Amino acid sequence: MNDMGRIRPTYIKRVSLELVNKYPDQFSTDFEANKEMVDNLT
Repeated sequence: MNDMGRIRPTYIKRVSLELVNKYPDQFSTDFEANKEMVDNLT
């Protein structure tokens, strides 16, 4: 299967869902704050 053109590969979706489920109170609607939080958690 050709992965070219995919915006988010499956593993990124899986990890993001795991982080949101594990730390639901750490994320908001602010993209920049969420980006910083992902850097801190990974």
